[in-house]
Amino acid sequence: MTSSWRRYYECARGYFVQNGNLNVGKSDVINGMPLGRWLGYQRERRAEDRLSDVQIRLLDDINMKWNVRESYWNMMYAAASAYFEKHSNTYIPRGTLVNGHDLSQWVNGYRARRANLSADKIKKLECIGVTFEKNDRYRRECWERGYGYACDYYRRNGHLYVLEKYKTQ
Repeated sequence: MTSSWRRYYECARGYFVQNGNLNVGKSDVINGMPLGRWLGYQRERRAEDRLSDVQIRLLDDINMKWNVRESYWNMMYAAASAYFEKHSNTYIPRGTLVNGHDLSQWVNGYRARRANLSADKIKKLECIGVTFEKNDRYRRECWERGYGYACDYYRRNGHLYVLEKYKTQ
């Protein structure tokens, strides 16, 4: 293990201790070190079987995510599942953020890209109410839900002069 590797590892460990994760962007520079690029390089080296067992163990100890895409998918799926448990649907408002990522864009993106998903992921998404029919059905359901909110508001207030910042109950 080189002294350079050790310096980068200490930077990564410090980041982990401070933040509880290694969610570092590819181009992020931490304490003057391009840590995001270094972490990506460690993933490549492991895939090529070029990391020692000690290096792998050290990185595992600070919760290194070896498959970033899968980790991201699992994080967003867990958030979508929690939303479904609370609201009984996956019509997630825009701007609902999970670690800085828009959950509604994530769900709607997969609604449109079913062909790119494994059968396992399709089944998981269907279990939390994600539908893959054409957007016409989704838009109609959203419109009907919004219309229901408008009717409720009108019944309570006698008008539809709704402030932009108004939130439904």
